[in-house]
Amino acid sequence: MARGRQASSLAAITLAVTLAVALVTPITAQAGPGLSTLGTDTFQDATTVSPNWVKPSGANVACLTASSNTSQQPIPGCGGTTDAAGSGALRLTQALGTQVGTVYSTVSLPTAKGLSITFNSYQYGSTSRADGIAFILAATNPANPSAPTSVGPSGGSLGYAASMAGNPGVAHGYLGFGLDVFGNYVNRTSVGTAGCSSDAAANTVVQDSIGVRGPGNDTSGYCMLARTTAGSQGLDKPNSSSRPAGVPVEVALNPSSSAAITASGLAVAANSWTIKVGGYNGSQTLTGTLPSMAGYADSSWLDGSGRPYQLTFGWAGSTGGSYEVHEINTLAAKTVTGKLPVYLLTATDNQSGKFLAGDQAVVSVTPALDAAEGDESATATVTTTFPSGIVPASGTFPTNGYSCTTAGQVVTCTY
Repeated sequence: MARGRQASSLAAITLAVTLAVALVTPITAQAGPGLSTLGTDTFQDATTVSPNWVKPSGANVACLTASSNTSQQPIPGCGGTTDAAGSGALRLTQALGTQVGTVYSTVSLPTAKGLSITFNSYQYGSTSRADGIAFILAATNPANPSAPTSVGPSGGSLGYAASMAGNPGVAHGYLGFGLDVFGNYVNRTSVGTAGCSSDAAANTVVQDSIGVRGPGNDTSGYCMLARTTAGSQGLDKPNSSSRPAGVPVEVALNPSSSAAITASGLAVAANSWTIKVGGYNGSQTLTGTLPSMAGYADSSWLDGSGRPYQLTFGWAGSTGGSYEVHEINTLAAKTVTGKLPVYLLTATDNQSGKFLAGDQAVVSVTPALDAAEGDESATATVTTTFPSGIVPASGTFPTNGYSCTTAGQVVTCTY
């Protein structure tokens, strides 16, 4: 079962091994009301709720505080004294210098119906106060989604942006939302690239900042889109030796042409992103136009406005010469403007699954949409790969709305 990009009809494809194709009457899913839940995880127990997490390579110190098992997968325990089950967090860094901790979901998020991601953040445990936490969205290939495979720079880059020292940022980064206690994430003399000389960054450290950096890849881009301050110690509790109350964060994207409101009540303008941070000095909200990724990702990954069809997401915490503990928990991700389609697929044949050498069989591959979920308006493509010894015939098939091609053992039909 796989999610598509956004109402429409699909039909059965009947394939023959020496292959013929016939199609039945198309069906259309009628979307139920509400939103799609894209993912949840508390990070509060000894293991994650979902198995779909990965730690990119590099000196990556991310761990679960409610586990002492330092070899478990997909996220190891922190070892030593643990939090009680149900009260832990995903620790991105300890209160030590020059660390980066990064975790990504291996399940990418479709952007067509918007995104709302909520979580709690925690920064505490050292009066040296640095650096911060970034929530990261990165573009990915919609035909073969994958999470970034390496961590971004430590220090003020918050594991997202390239540094002025030439350290590369997250591959195909789209948006990096920084909770910047030390203040270098918003400092153009430290973070970003030469092409960002006229962006919204400051020319100096700005403590207790909330900053949003835009698209980049390798050592290009990652320019500041918007920034504000959360007030003195609005994002952290440096004198707390134990986890304080969390700072709630919501990040929302609305690619539609109409304003929208998330499930929590956060307003998001048309074609815009918004972040709301409920800091210790009161909440702060930033918003801006969704940027184009043209030049930072393959064009097949992007829609006509240069915005990614699919986004992978995760968090990074980083320290430098100064440091604090950085943690998050209680993730929830939903759509904003309606439900996404959910695909169903069945395959049958007229040989009861027993294929004889030299014989011809008919294989019927039937895609459908879950009637309780959303409709699909984008092009639907069904790919069927036959095992060795079963040879699909090439040639023109009766299509009834599908265009099919054969390449070796693979038949691809696009509706």
